[in-house]
Parts: sequence; C-alpha cells; structure tokens
Amino acid sequence: MKKPLNKERNGTSSDGKHRVLALLLMIGIVAGVIGLAIAGRVLYGLWLEQCVVTDFNRQIHIESGVMVKADAIKEAFGLRNGCNLALIDFAAKREEALRKYPTIRDLKITRHLPDRLTIALFEREPAVRMNVIGRKSDTGRVADNEGVVFSCRRNTGMLPMIRESDASTTLPGTKLEGRKLAALQLVEAAKDPEYAELNVLEVDVSRPDYLLMTLGNYSRAKIAWDGMDDPCDRTRPKMLAQLKMLAATIRSRVSTDTITWNATLPGTVFADSQGAR
Repeated sequence: MKKPLNKERNGTSSDGKHRVLALLLMIGIVAGVIGLAIAGRVLYGLWLEQCVVTDFNRQIHIESGVMVKADAIKEAFGLRNGCNLALIDFAAKREEALRKYPTIRDLKITRHLPDRLTIALFEREPAVRMNVIGRKSDTGRVADNEGVVFSCRRNTGMLPMIRESDASTTLPGTKLEGRKLAALQLVEAAKDPEYAELNVLEVDVSRPDYLLMTLGNYSRAKIAWDGMDDPCDRTRPKMLAQLKMLAATIRSRVSTDTITWNATLPGTVFADSQGAR
C-alpha cells in the first residue's frame, strides 16, 4: 500500500518542477523581450542624435533654380539647424513642394547617412506663352512641352503663343487638355526643320472647328485633323500629315498673295478666299 503513495508523490513533485521551469522560461522570455525593447530604444535614440543638423552649410546642399530659389526649398522641407533628418517625411514634403511650385519639374533627394542631405531641383522650360483672345499685355502664364502651366516672364517674349477664349482652366498648376494640348503639340511639331516654312507665331484655339495659326510671314492657316480634341499617340500621325502637306504647299509657292491657307480637310490644302471666320 505504501508504494502507490510514493508514485503519487513522485508524480506531483515532477509536475511541480515542470511548472516552475515553464514559469522561469516565461520570465526569461519576457525579460529578454523587455531588454531588447530597451536596447532598441536606446540605439534608436543614439541614431536620432546622429541625424541632427548642427552645421547647415556643411550638411545640407540645395541646388537652387532660376525661378525657385534654395530658400524656398529649405522652407518647404523644414530644413534648419536643429532639425532632425530622420524625422522628416521626405516623400510627403516632396509632393507638397511639387504642388506648391508648378515651376518645378522634379526634385531629386539624396540622403548621405546619417546627417547629410542633397536636394537637386529641376525646373520646367517654357515652350509656349498662354494668353486670351483680345489681350495685348502678357499674362505671365506659360506651359512646358508636357503641357504643365506655370508662371514665368523670364526670356519668354519670343515664344509662340496659344490664345484661348477663357483662362479659367489653364491657371498655374493645371495641365493643358483637349484642343489646347493639341495646339501645344502642333507648335512643338512645327519646330522641326521639315516645317521651317511655317514658323508658327500663334495658335488660336477658340474656333469651333479648327485651329487658326499665325505664321512667320503673318499669313494664317486653318488646320484640323481627325482626333484633334483628343491628342494622343493614335491621333498624332494625322496631325503630322496635315502639317507636312501645309508646309509643302506653302513651299511650292502656288500662290504668293495668299492670306489664309486651309488645311482642315484630310489630304488637301488650298487658299481660303473667305479668310478666317
């Protein structure tokens, strides 16, 4: 009768030891996790200390633009002595700067860990001026070859002009669409030496059925193509075909006193006796 009692006691003692070991193991794991967390926090604090800007001129380099200066970028990113580079959301700040300054085409941000930074600024190049019908003074609005509208008056006086009836949809920060984008693509294409006879000075986009170009000799040309209101890669060959035919006709000097050319019908160009209406 005594032997079974010993077995029960041995079993109880063994279970107790297992529970103690499990408890000690759990305590060890918790202590390890807490230790790692504390160590990680300490290391992170040390890392943050290394990312503080203490000498702005030595640690930060901003490539200034012509229209947007380095000080504007400095302010947009919150860069100053005492700031911590590790705590700045550069991706978000970059998007904010691009929205605020449509003149900027791109910002390239390079981190030199832990405490140095380079920001390269790439500005848009004006391709055309934007104005409204009947206005003589310059509005200062321009668009680059991607169709992005921004403000610039520096060295833009000789650029071709796009005239529109309403400027409300082409304020700085917007992008040209539809017929206005088609006019931009027309101007850009006409810069090719193949179309040297044209020398486009201005494109009026207010006409209902065509674009009206003012050319270098101050004659005018109506031009239209299928898909003109939806400029894209699919419709571009049709625009180029009309442009090529117009240039060839003017080059042939079939009429020396023509005031207005008509290139609104596919495959044909003729002198328009009725002029532009």
